Order: sequence, then C-alpha cells, then structure tokens
Amino acid sequence: MRIRILVCAGTDAGDGAASWEQAAKLFKGAVTREQWTQALAGVRPPLGTVVSRKLTSRQYREKLPGAPDGKYVVIHYETDHHADARSGRGLAGVRVPDSLSARV
Repeated sequence: MRIRILVCAGTDAGDGAASWEQAAKLFKGAVTREQWTQALAGVRPPLGTVVSRKLTSRQYREKLPGAPDGKYVVIHYETDHHADARSGRGLAGVRVPDSLSARV
C-alpha cells in the first residue's frame, strides 16, 4: 500500500518531519510535527538501518477507537534492524480512501 510505504520510508530514514507530513489527519491532530520528530529521534537511531520488514497480518475495519467511522486497514508487521536483530511488531492504522485499492 503506497501510503504505508511512504510513512515507513520516512521513519526508516529517521526523517520525522517527512513521515509526519505523509501521516493521516487523525495522527497529525493528535501529535504535532515537533512531538513526532523528537519522539522518533529518541527511538529510531539505536535500531540502525532496516534489514527487512514482513507483513504479519492485516484487518479491514470500519471502526477504530478514537477515530471516526470509515474504511481502515490495521497492519501488523515485523521489522528486523541492523543493530537489533528483531525489533518486534509495529502497528499502523491507515484510512483507506474509496479510490485506493486496499492492497498490501
């Protein structure tokens, strides 16, 4: 899914501002660019470069806690980083516009 890849690319590169710009309005309304950039700068560098990312599951939903009703896909993935053999699972909620194929 294009939106998810863009956001991951920004966070993988440690570019909090770029990943915030690509994020959904819901995320931007909850976290300022400065807050996200500072949070990412504190967590991302110790992990090192991304070696691989594997999709482990996806669920399509019309309701998410704290979000307006809509079309969403909740994506779980596992990412391996150079400095940390297995960083665990990540979670991303992405609103799926009607015109976008929900293909991951």
